[in-house]
Amino acid sequence: MFTRKVYEMQAKLLGTHSIPMCIVPGFWLDDVPWLWDSMAISEFHRMGNWLVDMFREDNPNFDVHKFNSAILSHGFHVMTNTAWEHLIPDLPGFRVSGRKDPPNDWVFRTVHIEYPVK
Repeated sequence: MFTRKVYEMQAKLLGTHSIPMCIVPGFWLDDVPWLWDSMAISEFHRMGNWLVDMFREDNPNFDVHKFNSAILSHGFHVMTNTAWEHLIPDLPGFRVSGRKDPPNDWVFRTVHIEYPVK
């Protein structure tokens, strides 16, 4: 059985470590030094949704909205007053829901996203 501390720790890890790992240098844009990595965002959602599913199996009353608020709050505090500050408006795109709820419908601003080269 997971405790409240486990939920808080996972939200903090996702917000303070996993979200910043989705940021890459934007070498090809002079005015935007940092961009979101679309592949890393996809992996973030896969990992976050897996955690939500695991927490819901353990506790059917798991509050995913509170979990998301904690993730986004930690991400906001990490990114404030840094070179990543221009990416803060896209943080709602990092909400996780698990497989039972509809997927996140947030659309990242395309000027701030880097797509893999094919």
